[in-house]
Amino acid sequence: MRLQEQAYLPQEVAVRIVCRPQSKLGQPSSERLADKQGEQDHTMGLRDQVIEQIRLCFDPEIPVNVYDLGLVYEVKVKKGSVDIEMTFTSESCPSAREIPEDIRRKVCSLDGVAECNFDIVWEPEWHPRMISENARAELGIDEDAL
Repeated sequence: MRLQEQAYLPQEVAVRIVCRPQSKLGQPSSERLADKQGEQDHTMGLRDQVIEQIRLCFDPEIPVNVYDLGLVYEVKVKKGSVDIEMTFTSESCPSAREIPEDIRRKVCSLDGVAECNFDIVWEPEWHPRMISENARAELGIDEDAL
């Protein structure tokens, strides 16, 4: 796995860029974020709260939250720490600074969350078929066009 930091993101965002195979391409967020068996109820409840906070964050250019847009690939909650694996619609996303900061502010406002870390990944590359069904309908994206 290759890691590199992005210079255009502020240091306080603490972002790692991770490259991985495209095996997840096209899976909806709900499938990519499938819960692992044996996680504690508290962690699950907190994870659900984290996802609800992420759903309050929007790409300013698209009227759909970043979770339903399919930009969030994975959310892990462990002992007060939240790790979010996500991408952007492109490597030159003009909101690459604002989106993680917005997510961090909202997630860290939750009781039980001390820190929020990000892994920004470019593989699998984001594609409109990663948008949730409801969000595609809201945006007027025809399923057959994907």
